[in-house]
Amino acid sequence: MKSNNRYLIYSISIQLAMFGVFLARYAKLNFSYFEYPIIILFLKFLPGYLILKLVIKNEIPVTHKILFSVGLSLLCLMIFGTSINFLLPILGLNRPLSFLNMYVFISSILFAITIWLWVGKTHTRKNREPSSISIKRFLNFLKSSTSIYVFYFLVLLVFTALSSYFSQLYITNIFVIFSVIFLLLSPLILIYKVDSKYYPICLFFIGLTLLLYTTLSAKYLSGADIFREYYFTNRVVLDSYWDPSIETNLNAMLSLTILAPIFSKFMEISPTTVFKVIFPILYSLVPVGIFTMAKEHFDKKKALLGSLFFMFFFTFFSTMPSLARQQIAELFLILILLVVFSKYYKNKSNFLLISLLGLGLVFSHYGIYYLTVFVFIFSLLLNRLLSKGIHKNSSVFNFKFILILIIFGYIWYLIVIPSPGETILDIGVRILSSIFGPGEQHDPEASYAMGRGFFGLTIWRQIKAITQYFIQGFLALGVIYIVLKSKKHSLYRSMSLAGLLILIISVLIPAFAGALNMNRIYHYSLIILSPLIAIGAYAFLKGVKKILKIQNLQKINAERTMVILCVLLLSFHLTFNTGLGYELAGDTPINDTIGREKKRTHEDPEIRFQAYSSYRTPMDIRGAVWISNYGRNQTILSDWLNNRETIYGYGMRGPSDTTHVLREGEDILQYDLIYLDYCNINEGKIRVRGDRPYMELESIDNSLSRSSLIYNNGGSNIYKP
Repeated sequence: MKSNNRYLIYSISIQLAMFGVFLARYAKLNFSYFEYPIIILFLKFLPGYLILKLVIKNEIPVTHKILFSVGLSLLCLMIFGTSINFLLPILGLNRPLSFLNMYVFISSILFAITIWLWVGKTHTRKNREPSSISIKRFLNFLKSSTSIYVFYFLVLLVFTALSSYFSQLYITNIFVIFSVIFLLLSPLILIYKVDSKYYPICLFFIGLTLLLYTTLSAKYLSGADIFREYYFTNRVVLDSYWDPSIETNLNAMLSLTILAPIFSKFMEISPTTVFKVIFPILYSLVPVGIFTMAKEHFDKKKALLGSLFFMFFFTFFSTMPSLARQQIAELFLILILLVVFSKYYKNKSNFLLISLLGLGLVFSHYGIYYLTVFVFIFSLLLNRLLSKGIHKNSSVFNFKFILILIIFGYIWYLIVIPSPGETILDIGVRILSSIFGPGEQHDPEASYAMGRGFFGLTIWRQIKAITQYFIQGFLALGVIYIVLKSKKHSLYRSMSLAGLLILIISVLIPAFAGALNMNRIYHYSLIILSPLIAIGAYAFLKGVKKILKIQNLQKINAERTMVILCVLLLSFHLTFNTGLGYELAGDTPINDTIGREKKRTHEDPEIRFQAYSSYRTPMDIRGAVWISNYGRNQTILSDWLNNRETIYGYGMRGPSDTTHVLREGEDILQYDLIYLDYCNINEGKIRVRGDRPYMELESIDNSLSRSSLIYNNGGSNIYKP
């Protein structure tokens, strides 16, 4: 069959394979591990691939096809799931989001699109694709000298995943340490041994390695927002229905209430596994997107280094795994940026593509949506100011697109959130109060960015801080360099200035950083700015040569030296952000994957307490699950952290009035159940919110002695007064 009809083979083959999975499921045949690849292709790739054939008129590279196919697939699933959720109850089906209903609906839609494409001949192309996947190309790859290094990253991915998993079972981090050491070699291998056309797949492997390094190190979820995200996802999984009447921002995010439940239902896995494995697979495409976008402006090595800097910043692998909805939102964001900056999307006919991706951003995360609208508006205004008109490559990125994005967001949030403007208004009030009043204290991360407290750090933390200062300096220098020197890419120049402005505002105005979280803002800005770190390093070296005018310096190749300097910075960056440097130096550990057990057994009770502020033991989770099964409709009393995380999520109490925070001097006997976790019992500390982080457990000993212990699993107790 001709290459133009190849999509028919893909579509029909995947749908037939998925039909086989459907039959096996109802015949109660267990082929789980064989089913997963088919389900992933059916859900993550096929819907978007078919839609892409409809909306893209010109041919695009295979990396672009994969990225957009995944992004559009996620959007399709959110739209399909929402449609099923509202339509089927009209027909009397009260559990619309069951596997059977979703499979029949989605497969019918995909089959109809396939027939439409075939009958309408919309697949016809005048030119051959710029690149494609074929067996011949794969065999040529296996024969090449690069293949062994690509497989190195695949083996490293498997080794790291197993090492992190075993670390929770056998309480040893030795294999995890080795995996980080092997990962430190990745920049050198990529730059000097791997053919540039294989950079995307290698970056995907590295990104997924870092994410699984974190997510698989604990049996259950860990972090802050992830417990609340888990509640809304699991609620839909249990009820097979999304209730849009729950008036919270999280309930409006289809990335949680539709997308995650679809993966859970189709793959027959828990929401915990979806967040720990499936979402990281999707999020690993963001570094690939950054590289693909950046190489449109800079050479491939600078684009590669920018993507590595983005991944090696600790927010990527330490914080983002606990922010499920933001992972999906950032994927849509990088796809929007790829449309904006790529040469393949100059035509106005691609406006539908960028609009669909904007809709996916709206559905995924309200905070990222607000921030993106601000950046886009500021970028377009700057672009007009600096270049006296919109650059010719931005025909799809204009104020019309911004207006559509705002309309999408306003209508959607108005439907599912009664007061969508309250979040923005609250942030605005906090910012104004910090400017004109006493305001808030600086975020510690923002304070470190300004150099505060440097001399109070240990020597190893000072080295980490110096590394970060170099990176921030090169980033700022990179922005200045392209503003002054580059005249080709005016829109990228304007957007880079907008990204830098956000960072400056976050440092200078504490309320802005506090409302959106400084680490997340810096991480968000790196999606746009990370390629400029290498540019800044290059500009710095050229400036040093020009200013010093030393004869030996003039012989140094700035480009090669820039690569070496960036590789060194990346090595230090990853060493300390993973906690490996502190572990080897015997300093206080900071990373939970490598240092969790050392923190939990540390001689300093304050460090032990900190360890349990970011980690929930399996006993804690099992106690919360007991409450979800046997403590329904009863008032629950727990400390502040458990109230907003463990009980909220695994206890399935959600935003209800039946959970209460334990406060000093409170009569605890008026509640139905009292929940204590491992930290409460073994460290004797109750987490509270206020000027001090905890109160002593002994302050409620008398009341507990008058209560009955009705549940005890060796680490979590539940009392009935």
